[in-house]
Amino acid sequence: MENRNYSENYHTDPKVTHPDINLDVPIPHEWESISYSNDVCPSFKVKDLQIFVMDDETRDEEELDHKFTIITEEEYGEGNEPFLNTNDWNEVLTFVKKHKPRNV
Repeated sequence: MENRNYSENYHTDPKVTHPDINLDVPIPHEWESISYSNDVCPSFKVKDLQIFVMDDETRDEEELDHKFTIITEEEYGEGNEPFLNTNDWNEVLTFVKKHKPRNV
């Protein structure tokens, strides 16, 4: 599966905001890029979640334990404990699929 083309929104396109990061997982087409160049890695919105996605090289350079982190979008920048930190992409997809937004 090929990654979504985010060129329709140039300013959040992960290839623009994070050109050195290799998105080595297929980002689902319904996920919206909300990548911000000051973040360590690109991020994507689905439901009320914000999913940060990085590659192995960035994870190692940043001395982080996980490639993928899930928070609620409204908690961005608050420093709260994430819902999920993992290196398993399938775990991310399963979490997102099962997640029920708080506001519903």
